[in-house]
Amino acid sequence: MIGIDAQGQVLSILRNDKTTTIPLSQIARVVFKNGALVYRSDRKPLMRSGEDPPTGKLVTWRGIPLNNFTVKNPTQGQTVVKLKPPVVSTVQLRGIQSVARRWKYVVYEIQFNSQQRTITILAKPY
Repeated sequence: MIGIDAQGQVLSILRNDKTTTIPLSQIARVVFKNGALVYRSDRKPLMRSGEDPPTGKLVTWRGIPLNNFTVKNPTQGQTVVKLKPPVVSTVQLRGIQSVARRWKYVVYEIQFNSQQRTITILAKPY
């Protein structure tokens, strides 16, 4: 996945050196497979659900506006997600920030709601 266009309501992916766009109305979810390469905050690679297990439980963030999700580095799968109330409470946000100081959240699944222009993210801290 290389990007989400909130205005155009499309998901862009890179496959075989070609960029393809898919309307979000045609996508229910994107599931990232186990064994896929992810990067730690120190930029060292590790395998998703491989030798280095996640440090925390699966978390779910619902109702994230599409424009609050930005792909920062598609090669390394880095994204920026702006979480704030009402998507998460102030207390939840503090907890997320304290975890993010030491670990990176690795996304396992993104669910799309094109009618509400929102996404749901399922992630674990590594």
